[in-house]
Amino acid sequence: MLHDKNRNIVLLYNTKTYNVVDANNLVLPSISKEEQYYQDLWNCFYHTIGIKERKNSRLRMQFMPKKYWQDLVEKF
Repeated sequence: MLHDKNRNIVLLYNTKTYNVVDANNLVLPSISKEEQYYQDLWNCFYHTIGIKERKNSRLRMQFMPKKYWQDLVEKF
């Protein structure tokens, strides 16, 4: 599933066909336990490999602009 926030449409693909749907009437399920597990696992990995002394927020903003931070799993 791909969501275009600017046009408010969603592309749904089920390995055989795809559909473009208006996102106004779309009801998304809550995050499953498995998805939450993988998000927690990624957060743990992300914070474990990070070196506190080498944290560089300006460089991070160059690679990933702030407007996309809301969609990231890891918290800055």
